[in-house]
Amino acid sequence: MNVGRSSACRSELSFDDAIDDATQPSNSARSNKENRCPVRQPLPSSSRPTRIPQPITPTTPRTHKQAGSGRKRTDGVIELSYGVDRVKSTVKRKLKLDFDIDDWQAHLIQKILERYDSICIAGTGYGKSILFEGVAAMSKRKIVIVVCPLKVLEKDQVKQAEEKGIRAIYVNSDNCKAPGLWANLARGAFQMIYMSPEMLRHPQFLNLMLDPHFREMLAMIAIDESHLIQDWGEDFRIEYKKIHLLRAHTGRDIPFLAVTATATTETFEVIWDSLSYGCRPFWGIDVGCERPNLQYMSRPLTDPSSPLLDILNLLPATMDDETRIDDLSKILFFRNTREECSELVRDLRRVLPPHLRAVTHAFYSSLSEEAKDIRWNQYCNGELKLMVSTVASAVGCNVRDIEWVVNLGITESLSGLSQRFGRAGRDPSINAKCAALIPSWAVRPPPETVNPAIARIQGTGAKVKKESKRDAARREKLEPGLEQFINVATPGYEHADSCAHAFMRDIFRPVTNLDVYNSLEATLPSKRGSRSTDMPFVSKWTVLTLKEGPEQHECCHGPNCNPTVLDAIAPADKDDPRLLKYASDFLSLKIDRKHAASDSFRPSSVMSDASTSSVTLKKGRGATKEEKTRLAEMLLEFREGLCDNTYGRHVVPEMLLPDSVIKKMMEKAFVFLCEENRNREALCRVVEWNLASDEQLDGLIRVLDSWSQEVQPPPSTPTKPPRDPKRAKVTGSVETPVPSFALGTTFVTVTSSDRFSKCTLHAILEAVFRSG
Repeated sequence: MNVGRSSACRSELSFDDAIDDATQPSNSARSNKENRCPVRQPLPSSSRPTRIPQPITPTTPRTHKQAGSGRKRTDGVIELSYGVDRVKSTVKRKLKLDFDIDDWQAHLIQKILERYDSICIAGTGYGKSILFEGVAAMSKRKIVIVVCPLKVLEKDQVKQAEEKGIRAIYVNSDNCKAPGLWANLARGAFQMIYMSPEMLRHPQFLNLMLDPHFREMLAMIAIDESHLIQDWGEDFRIEYKKIHLLRAHTGRDIPFLAVTATATTETFEVIWDSLSYGCRPFWGIDVGCERPNLQYMSRPLTDPSSPLLDILNLLPATMDDETRIDDLSKILFFRNTREECSELVRDLRRVLPPHLRAVTHAFYSSLSEEAKDIRWNQYCNGELKLMVSTVASAVGCNVRDIEWVVNLGITESLSGLSQRFGRAGRDPSINAKCAALIPSWAVRPPPETVNPAIARIQGTGAKVKKESKRDAARREKLEPGLEQFINVATPGYEHADSCAHAFMRDIFRPVTNLDVYNSLEATLPSKRGSRSTDMPFVSKWTVLTLKEGPEQHECCHGPNCNPTVLDAIAPADKDDPRLLKYASDFLSLKIDRKHAASDSFRPSSVMSDASTSSVTLKKGRGATKEEKTRLAEMLLEFREGLCDNTYGRHVVPEMLLPDSVIKKMMEKAFVFLCEENRNREALCRVVEWNLASDEQLDGLIRVLDSWSQEVQPPPSTPTKPPRDPKRAKVTGSVETPVPSFALGTTFVTVTSSDRFSKCTLHAILEAVFRSG
């Protein structure tokens, strides 16, 4: 803070300079120590100002207040001289917005600038990213660090920030070794830095945090999707539980902000403890998670292993060569594993016309970064209509025109399910639908099957089939909130008279034990909290309800809402004509491979003539675990080379040579140890490999040949073991030699004169076990 500025200079201070000056230490302490007050003098004619020494005067020092400056309190909070209206106008201007930000957003940005710690609970699509960008826009020459869970989210947020005129960058394992990266971060070349929790433990970043100049530039550390501290921090990504260690570097001058759309009371406690809240002044806000443009529904799956019939009615009723891409709804399917994603993509393509089969793809974390970018951009701009994804796209990703979100299977928590539902209808003008298709064991049975006395009271004489203990045990392991949401419309249980929206609103409004305020302007709490009473700092929790629930007919499948909404996702019949419309495209053709060696076509079905021929497989020795492992490694190398050389990097390797084929070949590895079995006919007899050409089969046979030569080298001539000198030679007897037996790669010679004592048997068995 330049105390010696003239009044004219102070009047010309910009709003940004005023904010920066508010964060710098005052010179009043130094003035008190020297017991003198600086006196303003006229500037000399020279271009370089010269300070004229003045006699020390024993007067009380005065503080020259600058425009926009704030007074720093002993608890680390800065009292700013501007209000919320100034924050709203500045954020709108600097971020080039065509709308005014909400009051709660402006209040929270102001509290962060005043260096309050905060937790923000706001539903998906409420505009939480504005909070990060707003603080960066208001803090000139300052840096905002945002902790993100996924690379695709980092890239999406950086792109949005750059479009608003903010210098932003993401730092992850892909670019952390780029030349000059850390030097640019140290000198403040970027206003926003998006990082994963693992990157916070990177040695280069820890060196940055040890730099006083870099710490002075930090305006805030934000943790996006902070509910993942509970979901992932225990075993999946334990670095989430170590974010609080940054408090040792930030002290009381740098605020923390945790944001999430789904926080139960338990989740709030985990966030509070894991990020060490309570050591600084705190101001938090909960604006609710209601999404009135979403319609919730859930029902059991008809076939969990192959859910095509359950989702077939989401496609057009009739599909032919005239069907356009715009006739398909934009749908995001969620599966729990990448194998399930690939299988569903194949099932969907079997019922689509040939010109529309490219509109569905899988999306998961093991794809290359380039493939992820291509597929996600295609999905955003409408080139893809049916995306099948794992949790990789369930957090924070912003595609505004998704009409359906369908979760197939069970998620780990209600928070995870709500996050997946939150991808739908990001544009408030779109009325989107969210369906949870679950296995039947997750649904509570009718009360009469649990307690036969109820059936007797109701007068039903027929015997009721009881639920199996296995299903009951599996349901008991579900998270309580998720189990209750699934059964929100199950007759005969609690919450049966409730609705899915009401249940979401209640469970994601945590009890914080802080002083609760019911408006942004309230000065007195509506409810006192024990946590605020025990804290030595200011601690406030503001609770607002920004959005009301939808109308009953557009709400959910609850008994008091609209149970008929389930008709939109009713399962299809097994004889649905759409299942047979293009079935001929995927039928196998019978080819005589002996007379068509030059034919490169491989039928798309697994049932070739080789699989039904009378090929006799020779039996070989058993393969050891190490030999099977080596075979798997060689097959994976073959698959990667096949993908790169033939189809390019954008094709999923698992689609070319499925994991199931590799697993089957490992199980039948002993077959391929015999040279007679390493041919096309025997190979097709053992494994079922779809879409493989003859050249690819020949390449696989070459891999088997190499593996066989590697694991069983040519045997050496067995030698006769030395004769036991203690054994007396029997006179007159003729010793008839018995040939050696090969046990794996170990040879044991047994003669007729040997007696099979316990020691001899032990030696033979030991040789067998050593050989595998």
